[in-house]
Amino acid sequence: MTKNAFKNAIMLDMALGGSTNTALHLPAIAHEAGIALPLTLFDRISRSTPHITDLLPSGEYFMEDFEYAGGVMGALKALEDKVLNAKTISGKDISTLAKNGQICDPEVIRGTDNPFHAEGGIAVLKGNIAPAGSVVKQTAVADKVK
Repeated sequence: MTKNAFKNAIMLDMALGGSTNTALHLPAIAHEAGIALPLTLFDRISRSTPHITDLLPSGEYFMEDFEYAGGVMGALKALEDKVLNAKTISGKDISTLAKNGQICDPEVIRGTDNPFHAEGGIAVLKGNIAPAGSVVKQTAVADKVK
């Protein structure tokens, strides 16, 4: 487990719509590996990662639609230019996996040039109620509320 591997995991989650749980669980796992993942990193990665698939419960497509469209490897293909160098559990570099991924339905898994939203799934908010930060699933917030 390397910092780049965790950054790739965050980026993929942001591209898929993001889960607020990611901001809890990934830092805990990374901590065990001696790697710090502050909320600011999640926010920075989400702001630079387009939301490329619109999955339920807040989106239009089912997980099986995503799988048939290419799944994780298809999403990595769409993010190929953003993937950081890191070995995977298979022993292969994630860049190789991304290069070999296939997008079978470009409406379900869109390219970075045609995302559902310009930014990824979550945003970190700070203010007087949450000076250290709080997490919101921004892809589930209605446009009229933003």
